[in-house]
Order: sequence, then structure tokens, then C-alpha cells
Amino acid sequence: MTDAFGVVAMVAMTPLITIQILGFVYQLQENRTAAADTVEETIPVIPLEAFDDSDIIEL
Repeated sequence: MTDAFGVVAMVAMTPLITIQILGFVYQLQENRTAAADTVEETIPVIPLEAFDDSDIIEL
């Protein structure tokens, strides 16, 4: 019985460690989306009204 104490402690800590890992993954995703938003903001947006009917628009 004395040898199983470590296993019981590990099982008891598993939910806490899982919540911390999920929080870390969420933070990483938030940082990536924030970085992607700043990149998109630096690209100039030209309205379609600025182009003529004969202009070629490359996407």
C-alpha cells in the first residue's frame, strides 16, 4: 500500500496539469491570431471603385 501513494498523487494532479496545458495552448493560439491580425492591417486596401473596367486585378 505504501508504494501506490505516488500513483494516487499523479492521478489526483492530472486534471490540474490538463487545465494548465489547455491554458497554454489557448495563449499560443491567441498570440498567433494577434500576430496575424497585425500583418493583415499593414496591407493597403484599395476599393474596387478605384479600378476601371479594363484593369487587370491580380489576387
